[in-house]
Amino acid sequence: MNAGADLGQQLTDYQKKEGYFSKRLRGNKMLSEEALYDEFAAGMQFPYYFGYNPYAFNECISDLGDREVGKGVCITITDAHLLLSESPSDVFEFLAGSLRRAGRIWSTPINEAQEWDRDAKPLIVTLLSPLEQYGEVIRRWSEQHIDLIQPPIPNHEV
Repeated sequence: MNAGADLGQQLTDYQKKEGYFSKRLRGNKMLSEEALYDEFAAGMQFPYYFGYNPYAFNECISDLGDREVGKGVCITITDAHLLLSESPSDVFEFLAGSLRRAGRIWSTPINEAQEWDRDAKPLIVTLLSPLEQYGEVIRRWSEQHIDLIQPPIPNHEV
């Protein structure tokens, strides 16, 4: 979607008001794998013992601990065209795979008669970028077989 940080924050605030666990992350702060971990850990409020590695990332993005997620988990990434732009392609592949896996986990209810039981919840990732980079963002995520819902943009073909 063609938008910047202001719209990203408005969307995040709206999702919170509607009952979602919603966070805005900055693509321009996630140029490298290390920076990706930093931004997600801070923005998603990962636990203090987060290990800053792929295994820890997968665990934390799939289980936000005792945090109440309401209707689901929403992540809005502004400047999505810059996300991991200084990293090898396998780091982006890892992120896409991790989010896909987390989406499957969140969408599966937990019914074990335990305190951590929960209904199925959506994991919604919204990607915002300037119009000029919109096509590239769509291409990168589509190559990773991520299902994208693209809002129409007046007078623009992707």
